[in-house]
Amino acid sequence: MVGKKKMDIKGIFRKDYIIGLDIGSSSIKVAQFIKKEDGLHLAKADLKEIKQLEDGHLREQEIVSALKDLFRGVDIKKSEVITVINCPKTAIKIAKTPYMPKAELRDGISLEAKNYFPFLIDGSSLDYEILGDVVEKGARKYEVAIAVSPNATVERYLSLLGKTGIKPTSFIPVPYAIQKLAEHLYASAEGGKKGVTTCVIIGRSNTELVIFSARGGSAFGG
Repeated sequence: MVGKKKMDIKGIFRKDYIIGLDIGSSSIKVAQFIKKEDGLHLAKADLKEIKQLEDGHLREQEIVSALKDLFRGVDIKKSEVITVINCPKTAIKIAKTPYMPKAELRDGISLEAKNYFPFLIDGSSLDYEILGDVVEKGARKYEVAIAVSPNATVERYLSLLGKTGIKPTSFIPVPYAIQKLAEHLYASAEGGKKGVTTCVIIGRSNTELVIFSARGGSAFGG
């Protein structure tokens, strides 16, 4: 209409914040970042310890109460919530797959995924990210990061977050979060050093071992 400013539809649904959420065995950690033109800026970081309760229902109540405290005052509708899943069978693996149309890649990965992990992945959700193209013995292939997590674990996290009104944007395994940290560290390092770095994350109930190979300033986990 003449004389009226055109409405920016995208602006209505824009997410102004990114929130990282880690629900651990003994504590819940949250970091909120605000998006600005020059990048992300830390707006809030907090931690709340949770009791080690044997009763599953009481433990769930404890976690939900802690989440409500941590997210008090946070505009969830304008936040992307990225949640780390802590689970022995939530894992990520770097693999090479035959080059094929991307529309067929998910089916190809699903068929081969059982060979990538040292445990059964029946009843698990699967996702992947293409890291790049490689040539191996003259054949072009995709290098992909493949992640799996038991459906029961995903549903439990969705239930917990749903009780606090939180709709997660994505779930990520611990090694993937560490990979992104390593990528940032390598990118920030003067000269973009190459080499291999090992990260050990010692938790209350399990330990993660992540090995990175830096290639021209990027880091890849295995």
